[in-house]
Amino acid sequence: MHISILERLKNKEEWLAFFEHKERCGNLSIDERGDLFTFIENGEYLPIADDILNNGCFSPPQKVLLNKSNTDKKRTVYVYRREENYVLKLIAYMLSEYDGIFSPNLYSFRKNNGVKNAINDILKLDGISGYYAYKLDISDYFNSVDIEKLLPMLENALANDPALYSFLRSVLEYPYALYNDEPTYQKRGIMAGVPVSGFLADLYLSELDAYFFDRGIPYARYSDDIIVFAKNENELEACISYIKSVLDEKGLKINSKKESVSQPYTEWTFLGFSYNNGEIDICRASVEKLKRKMRRKSRALCRWADKNNVDRIKACRVFIRCFNRKLFDNPRSNELTWTRWFFPVISTDRSLHQIDLYMQDCIRYIATGKRNKSRFEFRYGDMKEQGYVSLVNKYYKNDQSVSLQNEKMQKYNVAEEI
Repeated sequence: MHISILERLKNKEEWLAFFEHKERCGNLSIDERGDLFTFIENGEYLPIADDILNNGCFSPPQKVLLNKSNTDKKRTVYVYRREENYVLKLIAYMLSEYDGIFSPNLYSFRKNNGVKNAINDILKLDGISGYYAYKLDISDYFNSVDIEKLLPMLENALANDPALYSFLRSVLEYPYALYNDEPTYQKRGIMAGVPVSGFLADLYLSELDAYFFDRGIPYARYSDDIIVFAKNENELEACISYIKSVLDEKGLKINSKKESVSQPYTEWTFLGFSYNNGEIDICRASVEKLKRKMRRKSRALCRWADKNNVDRIKACRVFIRCFNRKLFDNPRSNELTWTRWFFPVISTDRSLHQIDLYMQDCIRYIATGKRNKSRFEFRYGDMKEQGYVSLVNKYYKNDQSVSLQNEKMQKYNVAEEI
């Protein structure tokens, strides 16, 4: 007899397995690790689990508006209380047991099928450079999902766990969210920011993924990002027409600013990467976006230093710490950094070199207040003393670490066979 995931929420062993998984993946900051461990050891999940089993739902989420980078627009996310959020995280973790319902060409929110697999699988296609490529991004995907159309798919997917289906349905159909602690009625979709939304986002367009996989058409989806390849213009037009018809039927809209068609033997981009003539690099848009952030931060720090009579070297340290957190792994944060996203996939240091030079220029400007040749009075060694780390150097050190790790794994596998 199948035991519902909801029943398993009261099992401490399930929570410890979840905790160990998060640790292995490096997805816990120091603070989060301690908080989650305390939550489990104190059995804080038990009242929430009982409430779900007895009442089938819990309190509404808070609606939060976040600033979108480089625009005046706001991004809407939803956040549950700490205890309820942890319970939803465990449910999301256990929903990976249903991974088999998805096609191999879907790469988001899956245990062993992430962005690196997406790019590598595309590159396995013989003669990929000679294909047409169509890339698109779905506007506000998570919050635009039509719940009435999703629920029958969810019921079918969770046919062996009707209790879990009923609970998730109650969460999705609850009409209110709290905004500034006041109940507000609105269409919320699958609620970006909620832990189970990744599974639901994968499910909603799973039929589209299966269509291309079953026909052997080169295609990849990472949540709201899609790319499809075709040998000629007629095939491409047929693919584009089908994708648009499915999205229209699902009530979804394409972000026209992120929609593009690439001709054979020209560059295509996907998930922040660019491919051109066998080489994978960081796409220009991602590089320029980071440069703009560096430029704005360096100017703001110069104004701050001048206004408050702060030593400019201190301002340099602030700048370096800020971008080290964004670019490199940070033990106090589980944010997805550049090293974790780009390093395992790119095959060149070209863009990393551009970013290094730009960051060095920003640091020299902060240190000297000058943009002419005299800025070089602040030397490379001076930057390193303040904590600066070169992306290029880190990339090659990381590459060596991966090679060493692979070599050790090969020796381990040989020993196991013996």
